[in-house]
Amino acid sequence: MKNGFSLIELIVTLAIVAIVMMIGVPNFNSAIQNSRLTTTANELVTAFHLARSESVKRNQNVVVSAINDNWQDGYRVFVDLSKATATAKNTFDEGDFLIKESSQLALPVTSDNGAFVTYNSLGITGKIIKFSLCNNEIKKGRLIRLNAIGRPMVSEQSC
Repeated sequence: MKNGFSLIELIVTLAIVAIVMMIGVPNFNSAIQNSRLTTTANELVTAFHLARSESVKRNQNVVVSAINDNWQDGYRVFVDLSKATATAKNTFDEGDFLIKESSQLALPVTSDNGAFVTYNSLGITGKIIKFSLCNNEIKKGRLIRLNAIGRPMVSEQSC
């Protein structure tokens, strides 16, 4: 009886492993990029659901606002208590109550409404707002559309 592997058996095994890795690694990278896209979209949708429910629960305006006017820098969900002046409206400042703050998002986000979404005390935005997420590495994206009553819907888009 012999113990171990022959050199030929070892080389054949390494060749098979190399072929499987060449096929699997690009697909794995694509799966990671798809996951980043889905995670970013889900994080924003969760923030919109939270803001909508909090506005109804608290019977006050709740704002989802981009940090530094850039959605990729993150966002804040807060009760806009200090909306007395035009400059303080829809911006987080000292008099407001912070509900949630998020750090950087994994992908760039653009909005046709600028850097904030306001839900009134009925949980309504009052207008249709669109958010676009694109992952240029896989040429896929997501479109988050808030209807006039503030409900988010997600659909796929190409970039």
